[in-house]
Amino acid sequence: MSAPASQMSMLFLEMTPDEKAVWRILQDHRGRARALTGEALAERAGLPWRECRDVMKSLIEAHHCRIGSAPGRPPGYFVIETPGEALECCRVLRGQGLSVLKRAAVLQGVSLRELFGQIALEV
Repeated sequence: MSAPASQMSMLFLEMTPDEKAVWRILQDHRGRARALTGEALAERAGLPWRECRDVMKSLIEAHHCRIGSAPGRPPGYFVIETPGEALECCRVLRGQGLSVLKRAAVLQGVSLRELFGQIALEV
C-alpha cells in the first residue's frame, strides 16, 4: 500500500528537515501493531508535541504520506500498510469531522443539512 520507493525518494527531497526527521522515525513503525505514541515520536524527533502534529499534518496533506493514527492499543501513529488500516483510520477521521461540523452548525445556528449546503457551495 505504500508509495513506490522512487516516488518516496522524490518526496523526501521536497521535505523540510522536521518532516524528514518525523518520516524517518515512522519508517520503523509500519502497520497498526507498531504504532508509536505522539509524545514518543515528538521526543525522538526533537520537536514539541504540537509542532510534531503540524509536521504530520503536512506530511499527509502536502506529501501524501499515509500516516495513520489509532486511539486504542497500542495508541499512536504509524505508516498505513493495509487497506483495513486505511479504512479504520478514515472511519475515525469521518467521525471526528462530523463532530466538528455539528459544533459549527450549532454555533452558526443552522441545521447540519444547511451547513452541508453551505460547504458544498464553498467547494
